[in-house]
Amino acid sequence: MKGKREGDAGPAHTEALAAYIKGLSYEQLPEDVVQQAKLVILDTIGVLLAASSPRYQASAIVQQLVKGFGGSAEATVAGTPFKTSAVHAALANGSMADNIELDDSHPLSGAHVAAVVIPTALAVAEKTGAHGKALLTSVVLGYDIDVRVVLAMNPASMYERGFHPSAVAGAFGATTAAGKLLDLTQDQLRNALGLAGSQASGLMAWENDPTQMPKSLQMGIAARNGVTAATLASMGFSGPPAIFEGRYGAVGAFSDEPDLQALSAELGTRFEITFTGLKKYACCRFLHAALDAFLQIVSEWDLSPDDIEQIVVRVPVAGAPIIDNNELLSHSAQYIMPLAARDRSIVPEHIFEDHRADPEVARLAPRVSVVGDQELSKVFPGRFSEPAVVEVDVVGGHSVSVRSDFASGDPEKPLTREEVDSKFERLATTIVPAGRAQEIMELVYGLDQLVDVRKLGGLLGV
Repeated sequence: MKGKREGDAGPAHTEALAAYIKGLSYEQLPEDVVQQAKLVILDTIGVLLAASSPRYQASAIVQQLVKGFGGSAEATVAGTPFKTSAVHAALANGSMADNIELDDSHPLSGAHVAAVVIPTALAVAEKTGAHGKALLTSVVLGYDIDVRVVLAMNPASMYERGFHPSAVAGAFGATTAAGKLLDLTQDQLRNALGLAGSQASGLMAWENDPTQMPKSLQMGIAARNGVTAATLASMGFSGPPAIFEGRYGAVGAFSDEPDLQALSAELGTRFEITFTGLKKYACCRFLHAALDAFLQIVSEWDLSPDDIEQIVVRVPVAGAPIIDNNELLSHSAQYIMPLAARDRSIVPEHIFEDHRADPEVARLAPRVSVVGDQELSKVFPGRFSEPAVVEVDVVGGHSVSVRSDFASGDPEKPLTREEVDSKFERLATTIVPAGRAQEIMELVYGLDQLVDVRKLGGLLGV
């Protein structure tokens, strides 16, 4: 098995990452990186608050779980009246942030980083009373390490082997954010990364469970493991010194096609948070470019479901199996496209309330086909979510085709500040009053001036 026990024998890459985490300061962050970090944090808080509603069974259960654990009141469990230990808050908030399919997605790696890294950073920052600049720096670093671990492991290889990149690499991203906020030494950071690798886990088996609960839990587990790893290292606990390299290294363990050089490529000059995409639709990211194209057709031609004879969704070959009649409603083109035709949007209620019996959806669902297109696979090789071509046959005889190379929210097609704010307000106000939502927004946009993140954390409860 290529790469299983091969690679650099020494800890060069592990050491480089530990040194980078330790050495990066807020003052070294370019202004666009800081601004993007604020947007991503705000977006994730909005998603997290909306996802905390007890209407979502996974959220209700994980809240009950961590409340039963008890522990010191260190960090807020979003959308609840209680605090718990930072490790348990990370578990709960990480699970909830991923649950309603509106957390961010990094197109090159396919990783959903925010749902793991930001709950971790918020929990540890609230526990320690960190200032806002420290929170921003920890989030930027969490992205840099999380994404590079996915790329080093090769996400396509991980998917092929049944591993969930967002969860596996998320443990390293979470550990990075927590370790930075705990001000670990370089040696402690190396140990923490080793302990993260010792706990890293996550299987794609969640695709067989239509409740989506195991998928969400894996993200919470990665956040929890990051807090655990960093805290243990701060107390003197040892970890494997070369967790990424050599015999039994994590990169080779999770991938048949590892690339160790990707771990430290362009550290300090390529900030991965600037390449992430915010979600416009509450469904699998592989559907987003297709939805952009389809909704353009529906809007321009003013089509209702009854006007549509057939829909063909063309996507890169690797993406087709993920969205073709998937058991998860959020990942099924045959479910999502008819709903988009009916409502011209996709929101969390669509994936948690089964609409398959609706006459308009039931009529159109069997008329949706997904095609893995080799030509589209060549356009942006290695990207996870785009491009897409949607072909619609309209009742009466004519056909319309639209191509979308990028999804709304991607770096090449970003949401505007107004769209980000509107999404946040819409989601947050399902749980907190409008005045509180506005206060949260102001604190996040002013994180570089915030003296104590506990002020922000306190606003996330009810």
